[in-house]
Amino acid sequence: MTHLGIPRTDGLEADPRQTAIRQLAELLRGRQYDVTVEASHLTVQDGGRPVQVWAMHRPDDDHRLWFAWPGRMWICRTSHLQDAVVHVKKALRRTPSARGEDPPSSLRGC
Repeated sequence: MTHLGIPRTDGLEADPRQTAIRQLAELLRGRQYDVTVEASHLTVQDGGRPVQVWAMHRPDDDHRLWFAWPGRMWICRTSHLQDAVVHVKKALRRTPSARGEDPPSSLRGC
């Protein structure tokens, strides 16, 4: 079923990772960010360094779907879209940390 309650005609349900990434991309685009969507991640820019966000199953949270920075640094559950937007906005405003972390540990999320 689609989100409108209409049966899908292709017989396949959407990958929940892709659905979460697309939902986050829509929110970020609504805030005028430049967003590129791939299969299970997105890249967002606001004139500076790009930020990547992935949708992954988190093993230590009963395999629930979470947003993550590259390297499996968890941001928040995909059900918390507004929290993810806040963390992405912070990451876009950051400067690389002195230790060269990308993103800095202070932006790792929930």
